[in-house]
This record gives sequence, structure tokens and C-alpha cells, in this order.
Amino acid sequence: MKALRISHGIRCFAAGAASVMLLGLTACSAQVGEPEGTSADSGDLPEGAVPEIAAMVPEEVRATGVLKVASEVYPPAVIVPEDGGAPSGFEIETAREVAKIFGLEYQPKIIPFDSLIPSLQAARYDLAFGLIALTDERIKVLSFVQNHDSVDGFLVARDSEITELTDQYDLCGLTLSVLVGSIEELRARDISTMCGDEGEPALTVKTFKDQANADLAVETGRVDIGFSSSTQAAYNADNSDGRLRYVEQPWTVENYGTGAVIADTEYQDEMAEAVEAALDHMIETGRQGEILDKDNYGYGKVTDAVTFRKGAELEPVVTD
Repeated sequence: MKALRISHGIRCFAAGAASVMLLGLTACSAQVGEPEGTSADSGDLPEGAVPEIAAMVPEEVRATGVLKVASEVYPPAVIVPEDGGAPSGFEIETAREVAKIFGLEYQPKIIPFDSLIPSLQAARYDLAFGLIALTDERIKVLSFVQNHDSVDGFLVARDSEITELTDQYDLCGLTLSVLVGSIEELRARDISTMCGDEGEPALTVKTFKDQANADLAVETGRVDIGFSSSTQAAYNADNSDGRLRYVEQPWTVENYGTGAVIADTEYQDEMAEAVEAALDHMIETGRQGEILDKDNYGYGKVTDAVTFRKGAELEPVVTD
């Protein structure tokens, strides 16, 4: 297994596209005639496919002609416009590129974040993309291919008295919003326990089914502060017309990065190898860098993709 390489110190400041709320679906057009994915021969593959990588895709997936990918709305990784148009964002573009390399039609599906893992355990989709963090609990039940590094950040209303944080105890006594089932929820509950252990005022953690409502709770004053990935928090602050502000997380945490999650099937190891090869191809050709430069401020790049098979043990990586 290749060594895990993690970049450090993500900071996000640029402006992006409009904020998102509603759900929309799209798919790339398929070739006329024989379904895509039924053969890995270069003559049968559509433009953009890489034959040697397409040949790695399990026959059970290739025979369908499509790559079914689940994601949750989480800008700028996964953006769904208010008019219900096609989804975009750097994780959507990454998934679309993987499907192209496989010679398959990209078939996205937007579902709630806390449904992603159960849906993959039931093999309703082939993969999931969407800044999904690697954790010990998730690796126990599913395989990941890590392709991105991410750290956390905070969101506050523009008139909030919170301008900076020095350590976790600054959160004691506050009410915090977080996406249900996210790694930030786990970390927030750990901080809440720390507050209690030290005799500090309690940190109240409120969970939301989607990130849009978690952020809206900050804007409307129902909570004091929002907790999510730094990229997501910075993106929403940049696109709030000044209603929200980004607050950096100054402390270090154990971090495993994020990645594509593989459906729990008899051929999951074979599928993980194909996904790793596709992501490595994107890194080596510069395509992954282009996507991150365009849609993620250029942050989160890694030097190679790394597979963590179901049941593996993770070693902590501390970000600076």
C-alpha cells in the first residue's frame, strides 16, 4: 500500500458560484448502440476513456454502462443550483471524470448525508463522493480511496462577537450547528465532553439533516456558530453578501483526509483498485489539480490516491 501523503494548512478566501438549496440530477450522454462499459477494448470505449483502467472495472459495473454515484449537497464540493439544474462542484467534477476514464455514463444521485453510508452498505450505488471524511468507524464497514485533504472551519453571523478562536474551550457555553453524521459532529461532541470535564459551561450541539439548514441556523441567530469543513465554511461566507463570516480553526486535529467511498459488494476490492487508478491518473495528468484550482481555491491536493480497505486500521495524521 502506498504511503498516505497529506497536504497541510488549508486556507480559503476566494469567491464562488451562487449558494444552493434544491436537488437536481443529470447524466452525461451515452454512446449510441452498444452500452458503454461492456468492453474495455479501446475501439469500444468512448472518447476520454483510458482502456487499461477501464479494464480494471468489475464486469458487474461495466455491464451496466453507468457509474452510479451518490452525493450530498455540500458546496463547493457538491453544488445544486436553486433552479434545479445540473449539479457541479469539485467532487461532482471528480466523479464525472472517473466515470469518463472508466468509459461509463456518469449517473449522479443527491441524497441526505446520513444516508450515504447505509446506501453504500446496501450497494444501491457504486460510489459516493462529497468530502466524506475517513474515520475508524467508517473504515470498519466500507472501503475508501483517499484523494483529498481537508481541515475544519467555522461560520458566524456578521454581527457576532466571535472574531477568532484560540482553543476548543472558546466553544464552551455556545450553541453550535453541524451536519448530522459528519466528522464535525463527532468532534463537536468530543469538545462538549471536554467542556464538561473541565467544569466549563456546556457546548450545545444541534444537528441538521443538510448543510444548508445548518448554515441558515447561524445566519438567523438560532445558533452561535457553525462547524464544517474549512472550504465549505469559507465558500458560504464568501457567497453570503456579508451576512456570514468565516472563522479559522487554530488548533491541530488528527486528520485522515476525505475520499471516494466504495459500495460493499463481493467485488469491492477490485472496484477500489480501479478507482485508485483513475484518481492517480487524474493527479498525474494534472486534471485533479485543474478541478481543485477551479472549484476549491486550489486547496486539498494530494500527491497520490490511497486505498483503505474495509476493516483496515487508520494511523492518525496531524495537520499543521
